[in-house]
Amino acid sequence: QDSFKVKLCTGTLCASQGKVVYPGDGNWTVNVNAEDNLGNFVNRQTTNSPKFNILIDSEGPIVNGGTINKRLGGNSSWVPDISWGNLS
Repeated sequence: QDSFKVKLCTGTLCASQGKVVYPGDGNWTVNVNAEDNLGNFVNRQTTNSPKFNILIDSEGPIVNGGTINKRLGGNSSWVPDISWGNLS
C-alpha cells in the first residue's frame, strides 16, 4: 500500500470513522488536504501546500545492561545503557 487517507475526528464520531490503518515502518511523506468554513481548499497540488516527512519506527530501543557488583561511592541507583540506534 503506497498511500492512504487519514481523517481527524473528535468525540463520538471517532468510533464510526472506519478501520485503523498501519502504514508500516519507513519514511513517509504527509500531504495535507484541508477545507475551512469559507470553502478555501488546499491539497497536494496547491502551490506551497503543507507537507512534511515522517519516519515510522516500531522497533523498540536496545537496552544493554548487566549486574553491577560494586558501585562507586555507595550509589545504589543504576541507569541502563540505552541505544536508540540511528534516528535519522
